[in-house]
This record gives sequence, C-alpha cells and structure tokens, in this order.
Amino acid sequence: MISSLQSFDDKTIHDIEVHRKQTGSSIVQLLGAYSRTWSRNLSTEERRAIIATIWEPDGTYTDPTASSLSPSKLTDHIERMVELLGEAELRLAGQPVFYGNIVAFSWEYADGNGKRLGLFTTFGTDFVELSDRGKLRSIVGLFGTRLDVPA
Repeated sequence: MISSLQSFDDKTIHDIEVHRKQTGSSIVQLLGAYSRTWSRNLSTEERRAIIATIWEPDGTYTDPTASSLSPSKLTDHIERMVELLGEAELRLAGQPVFYGNIVAFSWEYADGNGKRLGLFTTFGTDFVELSDRGKLRSIVGLFGTRLDVPA
C-alpha cells in the first residue's frame, strides 16, 4: 500500500504543492487516502467514509474493468478488485508527474514480501484530475502501463 508515499521525495512534494492551490489536504495526504481505499484491511464503512471525504460528489472513476463510476459506486468496485487480488497490497511504483491540477502516478500490487505479482492487472498508472477544492474530480486507470520517469 502507498500508506506513507515514501517514494515522493521532498523536491517532488514541494513542486506538487507549488503547482496546486491548497484548499485543504495536501496532494500526499489525498493520494495516501485514495490508496488506503484499496487496502483489504478496511471495512466497507471505512472505505465509503474515505471516498466521501476525498472525492467530489460528481467525480468519476474509470479503468479497464469499470466505466465512469461515481464515488458512491466505487466502494463496491474496489471491494471486488481487492477480493480478486488476495493478500496483495497497493504501493507506489516510481515518481509521480504533474501538470497543474493533473497528477499521474504508477502503482503496483505486491505480496507481503514486497514481490510484485506476475499478473497483468497488478500494475498500472492512474491519471488524476483534482478539483479546485482539492478533491478528486476524476481518475482514469490504465493496467499494464508504467510511467518512465527518472528518479
């Protein structure tokens, strides 16, 4: 899981914050909360509460298995995916990139020993649009892709 987002170095965090108007939580906190929603250790109620806090009500989530889901439908989708992936945990893979209110980051699922799983759908890249209020407006996730960003 990306719980601490340790792969974000200080310069990246600073640059992201400079390029984004602060209207509440920082981008690190926001992406950390988002990644937590993909943890198998959350109850349905906890997952729904986080999603309601970090997403705009009219936001959308899309990936190869889901099309334009509203935040209210996202919990069910996440729970189905978490069940399929078993004990694996989501973690950041590489450095994020950003432009204005758009952030892209690659992720992967790994087992308890940190070894990436060999399945096609266990790594990818999410493209995040942030609202003026500092919440998630949309996420489009691509499976089997990675950003190639030098560290």
